[in-house]
Amino acid sequence: MRKKVHTRFLLVVSVVFIVYLSCLGHLFGSSVPVYRYALERWPSEPYVVTIFYNGKINQQQKKVINYYEKFAGTQGVITLSAIDLSNRPLFGDALRFSQNYIKKKLPAVLVEYPIHSRIKVIVGIYPLNMNSAVQIMESPARRELARRLLNDDSAIFMQIDGIDPKENAKCERIVLKALKQMNVEFKLPHEELGEGATLDEESLKYDTDKLNIKFSFLRISKQSKADKIFIDILLNSEKGLKQIEGPLIFPVYGRARVLFAFSQDGINIENMKDAGAFLVKPCSHEAKDQNPGLDLLLPVSWDNFFKREGDQLTGITSTILDEYKNELFTIENVDLKKNLNIKNETLKKQFLVKLILTLVALIFLFAIVAVLMKKRKS
Repeated sequence: MRKKVHTRFLLVVSVVFIVYLSCLGHLFGSSVPVYRYALERWPSEPYVVTIFYNGKINQQQKKVINYYEKFAGTQGVITLSAIDLSNRPLFGDALRFSQNYIKKKLPAVLVEYPIHSRIKVIVGIYPLNMNSAVQIMESPARRELARRLLNDDSAIFMQIDGIDPKENAKCERIVLKALKQMNVEFKLPHEELGEGATLDEESLKYDTDKLNIKFSFLRISKQSKADKIFIDILLNSEKGLKQIEGPLIFPVYGRARVLFAFSQDGINIENMKDAGAFLVKPCSHEAKDQNPGLDLLLPVSWDNFFKREGDQLTGITSTILDEYKNELFTIENVDLKKNLNIKNETLKKQFLVKLILTLVALIFLFAIVAVLMKKRKS
């Protein structure tokens, strides 16, 4: 009996230490909110654009392909490929396209969601012309999203109108009321640090004095021709959204990452606040894939907007593709973060304290395991 009690005690101590290890990161109170970490650290995943043609492409169509190529490449917002369906054995994407969309007039542009989104449906199939190309890559709503996100909005709650004007107006009132409360009531993680807690290393890279909670609202008509393909991206992202006649709400944060859609009875103050609370909480899952959301297609080279001095993010630089500046985004230069005044000695001290505590915890845990194994043998 004594042996069982002793073993049980060791197991309890082990569990306590495991909990301690899991909470170690919170000892210093992470103060980087999800929305800010996502904007500066989560790369957006490219959409898949495939051009299918049958033998020949004229000069005008080649210009359209050149336009798409501006947004492709290693740091691009799309992956681009062109497939000739004539006189060749078909396999992979070519076979799938010929089987499912053979009635489409060629050449045609197939747009699919990012690979890791695991969304099986397509965004759509569009003609190979400059008008469609520009609408695929950019639109007025996306310009506004980029402008607000780079001007430090925490998130934009975007409304896609339904067919009933009264329902649309009611939805707007509910969301605006929720956002007003959130902007007043919510606090950032560093504002809620416990007594004696200090910022962690990651948080020290940010000028927390200049971080502010700012939720905004953007309303889009489903009938907008200029935003038609952007609306396709949103409505095809979840099953059943196209069939909903009422308004939809999409919270957008980070590098134009949409959380999920709210509809019908789900559009209420409580749900809006829950979404907002997630975005301002400490970013405990730094890996992007561990957080909900879908990257939207915006032709923005996000990394180019942030000037870096080592790991410190000190401001916004120029826009993507100077030659397309007038056609795409003309976002004014905004100074986001400067004069951090964080000493390297403080960073080193925080790191060493964490390292020592982690090593002590690991040694103690190994000792417990050794005792347990010895007891089992005896």
